[in-house]
Amino acid sequence: MTITWRNPFRRDTAKSRAPVIVRDYDAGLISRLNNDWSSDGGYVPNTVAGELPRVVARCRNEVKNNPWLQHAVRMLVNNVVGPSGFTFTARAMDFKGVEDKRANQEITDAWTRWSTDPQLCDAAGKKTFRAHCRLAMKQWARDGEHIIRMIPGHNYPANPFAFALKAYNPTALDPTLNVAATRSGTAIINGIEVDTWGRPVAYYFRAKTNTDQIFGSDYVYYGADHERVPAAEIIHLFDADIEGAVRGYPMLASALSALHGLNEYEKSELIAARKDANRSSTYEAAAGDEDSPADEESLAEWIVKSEAGQDEVLPRGWSRHDNSPTRPNANMPQFSKHILRKVASAGGVGYNKLANDLEGVSYSSMREGTLEERNGYMDLQEVMIETICRRVYLEWLRAYLSFHPATTLPLGKIEKFSAHRWRGRRWSWIDPRSESAYYETCRKWGWKTDEDIAADIGEDFAENTNSIRRLDSKAQGTYLEANYATQQPPTP
Repeated sequence: MTITWRNPFRRDTAKSRAPVIVRDYDAGLISRLNNDWSSDGGYVPNTVAGELPRVVARCRNEVKNNPWLQHAVRMLVNNVVGPSGFTFTARAMDFKGVEDKRANQEITDAWTRWSTDPQLCDAAGKKTFRAHCRLAMKQWARDGEHIIRMIPGHNYPANPFAFALKAYNPTALDPTLNVAATRSGTAIINGIEVDTWGRPVAYYFRAKTNTDQIFGSDYVYYGADHERVPAAEIIHLFDADIEGAVRGYPMLASALSALHGLNEYEKSELIAARKDANRSSTYEAAAGDEDSPADEESLAEWIVKSEAGQDEVLPRGWSRHDNSPTRPNANMPQFSKHILRKVASAGGVGYNKLANDLEGVSYSSMREGTLEERNGYMDLQEVMIETICRRVYLEWLRAYLSFHPATTLPLGKIEKFSAHRWRGRRWSWIDPRSESAYYETCRKWGWKTDEDIAADIGEDFAENTNSIRRLDSKAQGTYLEANYATQQPPTP
């Protein structure tokens, strides 16, 4: 903000000495020092059409060839999805608010069978539901988006659930297809048809011939023909960073330039170090010395006379000049750390884990960084649950109640059976003793239930209790009765 005072000696301003406040932001000023400062006009479809495929292609190349970026993507997949995937719990209740155990057990068993069998879950017969989620997280981080098509009635009656999923390569969704107005009054923005409210109506995928499927490019689809898929069948996972955006950019896009520069710099340092190491010593003879050896073979005879712990004895008139290696650069480790911190910040992963660098890390700083990192993972988990898991379950449930011959649940009560819950992966505490004391306090005062605590540590309370009952069925008193007596907080 700039404050300008009027000149009190001019006649037209002599009576007014109030300051004139000009609200100028430094970031908005144009000067010779910031002429090269680029501006972002928001989401521009024509810019996205030309830029998005190139950014995705470069990000894919870096993930393939750069171990740091590959590790960052692996950390996101392993922590957001985890080894067991997202945990599903059916929560159907009757009109009195009592759990419908029979219905919940049937739904849980049916979901488990469908989601863990690739022949039932995937239209191509290759992926379980957990594998779909892992691919979704990987493509979301690397490509900026993930697309799943839900196919009700697929392969029925061979597939009794009559429901399957199909994953799309995100670049198959044509980013160059932009139509301002169609005959139906909608618009097509970067391959997605939207109504006047911006709600997706259909998705346009580039059609591929059989030859393209085998020999086509990894990230470019050829041909002008498109397959129009209704939006009701499509799940489009991406992070819109501005209102009106219909396509997503890779999470790690902001670090690509710096990481590519670091990769090229390391190559140069490696070449320079090898060249430096190959030059050890230089031998020279004094000019005009008639008694010095005349060729390299005679010089070698003198050099081999040296013994261990002793320098070689050179002929009279000869001298040795040692070349001390100066590569790699002594500042290279600190420079690499600086760049890798950018990569960690872009991907939302911990730098120390990404770079395998625990130098100078204290317990408190490691704990604080880990907690912040896990909060980021849980946020991504909720996005995937909201976008993928819930919608897939609801569509699967409708197909299951409509087609499966073994179900005893009526389709008319689908709203009741739709109640459910998803839980993402959780991690054991950095200090297990403190964590146990924390959960004990929460349970004692009613802040958390046993079910909540089990979910927080990645377990299923109902499954655990059933296992304990089976193991202790022959005992006089069960483990549950001895250790899980109801505790009530004192009456105030």
